[in-house]
Amino acid sequence: MSNNTFAHNSANTAPKLDVIETENGKIYRVTYAGMTREHVQEWQARCWFEQVLDMWRHRVKLSAARQYLASQSSDRCNGRQCDSC
Repeated sequence: MSNNTFAHNSANTAPKLDVIETENGKIYRVTYAGMTREHVQEWQARCWFEQVLDMWRHRVKLSAARQYLASQSSDRCNGRQCDSC
């Protein structure tokens, strides 16, 4: 599986919860990683928002860990020759 599962960089784009007033009442719209879900009931929107917020937090942490490991891999031998380099 590819490291870039989403079409755009979702690690930099936090999920969004919008409340839209319509003539029939409120609609709750949750947007994340190119997905948009609309709910009539607030509790459903909040549940989905919390789930995608957890996904986003995980992706941010994973991205930061990968960047740290990549920066450390270039100098893991501290300038000396070794078999693993």
